[in-house]
Amino acid sequence: MSKSQLSLSVIVPARNAEATLGRVLPVWKRPGHGDCELTVVDDASTDGTAERKFLSQFKNLLHHYVHQNAAEEAGTFWAGCGAVRKKAFLDAVGFSEAYTLPSIEDVELGYRLKASGKTIRLLKALQVTHLKRWPFAGLIRSDIAGRAIP
Repeated sequence: MSKSQLSLSVIVPARNAEATLGRVLPVWKRPGHGDCELTVVDDASTDGTAERKFLSQFKNLLHHYVHQNAAEEAGTFWAGCGAVRKKAFLDAVGFSEAYTLPSIEDVELGYRLKASGKTIRLLKALQVTHLKRWPFAGLIRSDIAGRAIP
């Protein structure tokens, strides 16, 4: 079996590990880990481990991983760290107001920009640190109800 075909599941038992889990996550974003998954099991922590600061770090690192491994010519746009030329933005009539809650208006704008012949580039050297807090319920609501369903 080649290295690229390896599949790995890692289970990390955690008890009062709030201060140390942040050192575990960066290991899993390194190239060369192939197909792997990381599961953290909280063992009745009393220090905030279960508040899923871990989940926020993981989700924000996942965004980084996805963007660093994507093609440089992108198929859509992300407003979290993005810029659009004013003329292109106005020609596309900006963000759609059809969405009642913030969800995929940036992605949808990217689809319209691409459809009009614009090029969207992913500049991997330009990086930001996402500090968004992702509580479990908010993550499910965002990824499933706010992005997958629409």
